[in-house]
Amino acid sequence: MYIDGTPIGGGGGGVHNTFRKIVVYGTSIEVTPAPNNVWNPCWPMRLAAALGLSYHRGTGVGTNTGVINYGKGGGGVTWYGQSSATGSAYKDNILAGFSCTQQEKQDVADYFVSQGYMTAEDVAAAKNDERWNLGYEKSVLEEEDVDLYIFGTYGINDRQTWMKWTDTNGNEQTAYTVFGEPDNSGNNPSEPDPDLSFDRRTIYGAYNHVLRALYQQNPNAKVVILGQHTRQWEYLDTINSIQRAVAEKWQIPFADWGNHLSLNDIWKKATKQDTTYLGDITMTLYQNDAVHLRKQGAELMGKWVAEWITNTELKPLNPRWTL
Repeated sequence: MYIDGTPIGGGGGGVHNTFRKIVVYGTSIEVTPAPNNVWNPCWPMRLAAALGLSYHRGTGVGTNTGVINYGKGGGGVTWYGQSSATGSAYKDNILAGFSCTQQEKQDVADYFVSQGYMTAEDVAAAKNDERWNLGYEKSVLEEEDVDLYIFGTYGINDRQTWMKWTDTNGNEQTAYTVFGEPDNSGNNPSEPDPDLSFDRRTIYGAYNHVLRALYQQNPNAKVVILGQHTRQWEYLDTINSIQRAVAEKWQIPFADWGNHLSLNDIWKKATKQDTTYLGDITMTLYQNDAVHLRKQGAELMGKWVAEWITNTELKPLNPRWTL
């Protein structure tokens, strides 16, 4: 596949991976234009077609083969526990959590009920929502015989600048903080607590928390991170850099697909009525918000991811890590 005459995709060097089961995690970007419509498919559906695999929506029920899509609109990777509510969105904030277990969701729901923020009926409705199964315990750890775990755009909905706290050094932190690693002695004076690298109040720590749990269960798991597919919303460059830092920590492939596909440049040129760049397709990749995908954008991304994961060397966990 080519853009401007330049082949896109990864790896090369004779690598040719094959897959029976792939699991995808992410947000509304992973399910738009539609999660289950063959005439208006999302990019994981196009990925499945490109690889000759079946396609399934992730529900917490195991599927033996195919591409299983756990993407969900509003999904977030961070977890704030009892502090996860803003305004009246108590149920939605519980359900959006990915780096938490179902018991943690239940505990926070019980706390919100005790405070009068939610009713028992609200909790019952939450448990009937498919998002209840989006936490990594169900969607990651209970999925079996997975050839590849793909982490997509998680982080795009974690722009919670309202949530700030003070770390052990007295410094104010936010969801965008990337904590440094301790040195070999564990006594890095600038960051004495290595657990901060797994602090789920940060995008970086939440990703690390999930990956640590996955690798503890399956050290041979193969994982890739795609990053953010556009730079149109505030902080998406920062979030993309955080996802890159996670990939570097675990030494796993990082697609940086927005940059490789030049989609940000495509949109900028399109908004300037420059139709010379890729012709009229510039106006058809994104919906009007310049972030969510149209059918053409989903098809392009699905095919690109298929080529990239097929040709990229996928390695299990580096043995230097002690989990």
